[in-house]
Amino acid sequence: LLPLAAPEGDLQLRIVPFGAAAGRSAVGAKLWPSALLAAGWLRRTYAFDSGLDLRIIELGSGTGACGLVAAAHGAKVVLSDGEARTLPLLRKNAADFARRTAVAEPASVRLDFTSEE
Repeated sequence: LLPLAAPEGDLQLRIVPFGAAAGRSAVGAKLWPSALLAAGWLRRTYAFDSGLDLRIIELGSGTGACGLVAAAHGAKVVLSDGEARTLPLLRKNAADFARRTAVAEPASVRLDFTSEE
């Protein structure tokens, strides 16, 4: 539970905890300190503006923390990650966010920058 999403309340995310059990493959399923900093900056910057007229694509969304905070403030957001194993968690967080708020569910897509296609 993160007190970051404003105006409606707290942002709830599913994550995989840090530690050996998470393994190297769970990089996108962790809530990184940099995501907390970025989400906090978004919240402070747009705390009194719930009508953001921005279109954002979050690259490497992982849990979706930053994009969901931006969406809570009115930005049109597309969440993306290159790791196929992270997408179910990202989509679940986006769906839970939409269910708990009056905000439409952000799209969640896979963007693989390692592929030449």
